[in-house]
Amino acid sequence: MNKKYNAEHIEVLDGLKPVRLRPGMFIGSTDNRGLHHLVFEVMDNCIDEYLAGYCSEISIIMRSDGGITVSDNGRGIPVEEHPIQKKSALEVVMTVLHAGGKFGKGAYVVSGGLHGVGVSAVNALSKRLDVLVHRDGYIWSQSYEKGTPLFKVKQIEKSKKTGTIISFWPDPEIFPKIDFTYETILKRAREAAFLNPGLKVKIKNEFTGEEDLLVYQNGLLDYINFINEDKEGLYPNKPIVFNGYIDDIDISVAFQYSDQSSDNVITYCNTIHTVDGGRHERGFKGALTRTINNFARNQKILKEKDENLEGDDVRYGMTAIVSVKVKNAQFEGQTKTKLGNEEVEAAVSKLVAEKLNEILDQDPSIGKKIVDRAIISQRAKSAAKSAAEAIRKKGSRISMANKLSRCSSKNAELCELFIVEGDSAAGPAKRVRDSNTQAILALRGKPINALKSKIDKLLENNEIQNIIYALGTGIDNFKIDDNDDNNGALFNLDKINYHKIIILADADVDGSHIQSLILTFFFTYLKPVVEAGYLYIAKPPLFKITVGKNKYYAVDNDELEKILQKHPSGVVTRFKGLGEMNEEELAETTINPATRKIVQVDIDNLASAEKMFSSLMGDKSQPRKEYLAKNAAKYFGKIFENSI
Repeated sequence: MNKKYNAEHIEVLDGLKPVRLRPGMFIGSTDNRGLHHLVFEVMDNCIDEYLAGYCSEISIIMRSDGGITVSDNGRGIPVEEHPIQKKSALEVVMTVLHAGGKFGKGAYVVSGGLHGVGVSAVNALSKRLDVLVHRDGYIWSQSYEKGTPLFKVKQIEKSKKTGTIISFWPDPEIFPKIDFTYETILKRAREAAFLNPGLKVKIKNEFTGEEDLLVYQNGLLDYINFINEDKEGLYPNKPIVFNGYIDDIDISVAFQYSDQSSDNVITYCNTIHTVDGGRHERGFKGALTRTINNFARNQKILKEKDENLEGDDVRYGMTAIVSVKVKNAQFEGQTKTKLGNEEVEAAVSKLVAEKLNEILDQDPSIGKKIVDRAIISQRAKSAAKSAAEAIRKKGSRISMANKLSRCSSKNAELCELFIVEGDSAAGPAKRVRDSNTQAILALRGKPINALKSKIDKLLENNEIQNIIYALGTGIDNFKIDDNDDNNGALFNLDKINYHKIIILADADVDGSHIQSLILTFFFTYLKPVVEAGYLYIAKPPLFKITVGKNKYYAVDNDELEKILQKHPSGVVTRFKGLGEMNEEELAETTINPATRKIVQVDIDNLASAEKMFSSLMGDKSQPRKEYLAKNAAKYFGKIFENSI
């Protein structure tokens, strides 16, 4: 307590040292999401060149040596000497934080990379980074190790091209696991192509030979058609799409309704996916709700005594995309998850009201259909409230001792809930768990499909009731106030009883189906739980390999082959289900935090998740068969799973 604290204890970190010391401040995390964020930071610079009018093609290559190469045919990073830094501008951009061409000097009108941190942060977190610039009639080059230049920028050879090529290899000292996935990069590449009509985005995986060329000419119209192609009851048949300029803000909006009960509003600013929304989302939702209510009053559908339709009623079954381009975007944090510009809310609100009123004046039947759907939502909400109250009463008067084995701790941050398929696994799990922090909820049957069921019918399902009761949050399908994330009519995240909810099902077809049903319910009615990072999937092994007195476990055939390569004499036992494991094996592989394998569910890309769930769990059988045949075995989980 008597240690001195003097000026000598104040340390100034030079260059890129702050990035290596606190990587989470710059890329969000060092897990799988942060790893892929490196790719997207470099890619966003290419997109900025497109927005400036100088780039038409972007290429992303997953290299066979574990690196990533991102290239464009834009202007190329300047290479001449910087007037103040007295070294090549290329080196300044790559090695100095808050250095770039996006601070208002006129090089870019709008940009996603506003902080001058992205590519220099990628450099700092790479064990090696090489950059080639085609510019001024030559190719220029510089390489770095952990952000430090290996040589001065040098001129290599003549070139008639323009553009930038960046190759980087993430530093294993920073990232505990370096495993880029083609599907994750493909999703971001497809998103970029949708948001930038005419831009060609090429992606290639040198490991597998997979490659895609993505280009869309119709922007948000193509995007929303892609998301909704497997959904039923689409209205209008052609999505409502409009754009315009308000106070120098470029605004584009597309929306369409389907028979699904949940809504999905996806927002972007300067082509950056603002996963936490912000002012553009508030402007859209507020204007939509006001305009539809005014229409309903003017058409006498709502009488004077009737209450206004609430925002969630108006968006019942809606998929919407809102994209804005702003000169001085104010993002919250380097990872740019939320937009804070107040003027954007007013601009979006004004444009949405103007355009939607024009559409409703030309075709009032559209407005009447939306109002009819909203009234159905109101009635479903009333039924849901009654069902939710029944769940609360059930919990207070009916013992769930045989279904929910609670843990003794009341600290939600420390507590885990295992949602377990069947009593055969739940019984042993109860005996080997840590009863202080681990709770077990046994499912006696399959949960109802949340995408095929109205909410009142959904809440009559015993398994759904038990999940809701165990969590303590209620459900998040309806909100009282669009501008207050915590003011849910039936939901409160602060009341959650567990910060880890782990789905534990057999590694077979039935287990996968139950897992999918639970995931669908969480995605549709408990999305904030997923977004908070509270939902996980256990990965029980399919195989046990016995080598003498040692035991090894494999979750799939690939892991089995790797183990047998090291231990060819191993004796293989295949588990048909969790119930076949003895208590020691169950504890070691699925319950004990020190030895189990679980993955965190991640729906960062709502568009891909929305499409996947509608394909797998919707009413149309043919899209489901096609999707499963093409994708399920390969990367069903990777669409929204983050390994930990």
